[in-house]
Amino acid sequence: MRLFSRTRLPQVDRDFVLAPMSRPPFHRIRLERCPKGIDGVHIDVALDVQLVNATVLFVKRILRHNTELLIWKQKSRAPDAELVSNFQKAYIEHSRIVLQQVRRSARPDLAQLFQLAVVRLLLVVVDKQYHFFRQELQDARAQPSRQHGGNSLELHDRAVALARNEESIRFRAFQDVMRVVLRIEDSYLRKLRATVLGISWPVSRSMLVNPILHMGGLGSSEDFFRFYPHILRDAGHAKQLYDSLFEVLSDWVPDELVLVPNASARDARSGAPAGYALRAQLAIQPHVSQLIRPVNWRT
Repeated sequence: MRLFSRTRLPQVDRDFVLAPMSRPPFHRIRLERCPKGIDGVHIDVALDVQLVNATVLFVKRILRHNTELLIWKQKSRAPDAELVSNFQKAYIEHSRIVLQQVRRSARPDLAQLFQLAVVRLLLVVVDKQYHFFRQELQDARAQPSRQHGGNSLELHDRAVALARNEESIRFRAFQDVMRVVLRIEDSYLRKLRATVLGISWPVSRSMLVNPILHMGGLGSSEDFFRFYPHILRDAGHAKQLYDSLFEVLSDWVPDELVLVPNASARDARSGAPAGYALRAQLAIQPHVSQLIRPVNWRT
């Protein structure tokens, strides 16, 4: 009998890394029947002012609480139960109204459109509240010293920390709000939708909780590694990811720009590894940038 046994670490191989990335089951998003808006491209969705106001107040408190507690390292008041409750009630009530419209019109796409509109609302409100918060801080710094009690240096340090951690602040705020949304979804709304639509998730749950969506791009490295801890940390995994990206992207570039297997050149500007032609690396880089560039959610 072994008295001092260690827990065996999982074998980190290709299957282990790729398993969480497997494609989850989902229902196709069908918005073809929804009329285009005034620009002829996007679909306009009018959300009730009650839901919008409840979202703004809730997100504002969440974002500031996270910033004060985690970034500025100071005591902070957590969101009031009333703020959370008002947001939950508004979200549940409007979800019911949408499902009633779905039942009357026999259009399940409206349920999908509503879920997507709420997610976009959350992203936009988080973005705007961050900029409002930053502007308030800048306005406070611009006041005469007698009005901010001579705390100019402290305000400067806070402003620097706020700007430096922008991606992480947005990401954490959105994550906290989505946790509340998913508690409502898992405990009540998914069952209600199953009764009306026959499916619990018109928009795949895996899609709604995808951290890449919440980051609006790659976000901060520490947030990224928290969800994808094995990618890029091990040299072998990084090389495998690099090879996979190039293999996939080579299908969308001209034949003369595909990878050259036996090239040995390495270029300091591009970081191209041995085994790939420099021209292929430089040609595919713009395509990669298009895929992972940050998203601007402001309207």
